[in-house]
Order: sequence, then structure tokens, then C-alpha cells
Amino acid sequence: MISKNKIRTMLVLLVMLCFASSCTKENTTGSGKEIKTSASEFSRQHDRYLQEMLEYQAKTFPQKTELTISDVLDVIENVIGVRPVVLEDTTQLSSTCVVMNLDADTINLADYSASSKIESYFSSVDQILLNLDENDSLTSVYQLLDGIESGVMADNQTTDDEKETIVSAVEVLKGSLVLWNNYLDDDAAKTNPQNWPRWKKVLFISAADAIGAVLGYFVGTYISVWGGYISIPPGLVGAAAGAAAVSYLAYCYVNIVH
Repeated sequence: MISKNKIRTMLVLLVMLCFASSCTKENTTGSGKEIKTSASEFSRQHDRYLQEMLEYQAKTFPQKTELTISDVLDVIENVIGVRPVVLEDTTQLSSTCVVMNLDADTINLADYSASSKIESYFSSVDQILLNLDENDSLTSVYQLLDGIESGVMADNQTTDDEKETIVSAVEVLKGSLVLWNNYLDDDAAKTNPQNWPRWKKVLFISAADAIGAVLGYFVGTYISVWGGYISIPPGLVGAAAGAAAVSYLAYCYVNIVH
């Protein structure tokens, strides 16, 4: 069994193998219809990668409550073709780059905003998630999130880059809420290492998914969890694969890595 310190260090590195290494945002253009279509396809790609990871895990490691970090790395590598590498030299970290913090009880989208406009819309999304209850209808939640998408697409003061970032995050969030609500059963609340209620786990992982979609538009991002950091060489995988890796890592973080 790999030691806890090794697990913590390697888990932190896991997701960053899904992003590139400078801190600039890619330029995107397109009409409102193109942005929504692209975001919807991004969400579907994310879900496909993630489902492949979950299916591979179920087939290869049927005892899902007993995975080690090595098992997690196997799953990621099998699906996206890249095995995470531990970041040994933390001097590579730059104060100007984005750092995603999974070592927390909650994830706020607004904390990962590249502009004041994105922050404003992400704050609205955060409020929706904060007020969510396990008994709430996801249909009503979708209506609220659709309203945010409609608002940003009609906002002439928001750039195409900002619109694509916001809409992509919201589309991934919507898909993830359904996926994880269906995937995590009641027993999930009893599993280690995070003894959270099932619904809190659904929200945490779904929010991580949405942030994964945002980070996929940056080339220069780090993941912080359990006191360590993750980074990866540029150009190894696409943004949807990176977002799915964030999602799978968050899932393992709250459920199955011992």
C-alpha cells in the first residue's frame, strides 16, 4: 500500500496533467448559437470521458471503496492516455497562474474567475448551488441555470471569451448534477475519506466539474489538495479530458481513495 503522504502528493498532481503550462487564456470567437453548441458538445465530451473512467474503474477495480492512488492513476491513464506525474519542484508555481483548491469543504465558481463579468455570473451560480436542497427538483435548478446562460448571451458588455467560459461551465455543471445524483447512492455518505452527506458530495464534485471546464481554457493551472500541487506538460490532452480528470479526482477525493 502506498503511504498517505505519497497518496497526497500524487493526488494533487493528478489533474494537472490535463492542462498546459503558461497562464494565458485561449482566444475564442463565435455567435451565440455557436457558443452554446460548442459548450453543449464540450459537456457531452466531458461526460463521455468521465463515464469511461467510471466504467473502467468498475471493471478493473470492482471494490470501488478500496482504491489506492495507483488504481486511480491507472484509470486516468487508461482513458486519456497520460499517467499523472508528481510535481517534485514546487518552485515552478507562479503567483500569476490559476490554482484550483480541492482541499476544501466547498468549491465556489466565483473564486476561479478571469474577469469581473465572469465573477458576477459565477457568483449567481454559486448562490443557486448554496440554496440547493437534496429534495429540490433538478428541473427547476436547470431553469435557473438556463436563465443565467440566457442572461450572459444577451449581455453586450460580455466578450465571446467570457460567454464561452461561463456557458461551458454551466453546461458541464448541469450534466454533472444529473450524472452524480444518479451515480452516488445513499451508501456514499458512509464511505471514507470524506464522511459527507451524499448530496454534499454531489454538489462538491459537480462544482469541481464546472471549474474543470473553466481551467480547460487556461494554459497554466495548478491543483492544490492535501497540501500539495499538480502540474502537467503542455498539450497532452484536450480541455474536456482535463475537466473529466478533475471530476474523477474530486470523486475519488470524497469517496474512494484510502
